[in-house]
Amino acid sequence: MPLLGTKSSPELFQGDCSQVRTFLDHYDQLCTFHNVTSDQEMVTSILQYCNTRVREIIEGMPHFHTPDWVRLKASLLCYFDADIFDERFFERDLKSLVL
Repeated sequence: MPLLGTKSSPELFQGDCSQVRTFLDHYDQLCTFHNVTSDQEMVTSILQYCNTRVREIIEGMPHFHTPDWVRLKASLLCYFDADIFDERFFERDLKSLVL
């Protein structure tokens, strides 16, 4: 896996709901490209791309200790409120609601 700050590595994830889905998609692509397929490797190597607060959150999740990448990823999307960012409204939506 590429080191943080190198050309193909993701930016340091800091827990922003607007970035969580993009970050996890990029991380999935990196794992595929570098043939990282085991749940153990996937759940531990993600830590290098996260700030200290996010690392501590991940390390406290059950699917980190019993490695399950699919469930850990779902937990991260839920914890960092990815759906809130996906459900934002635009001006045209508000206009149609009022009219």
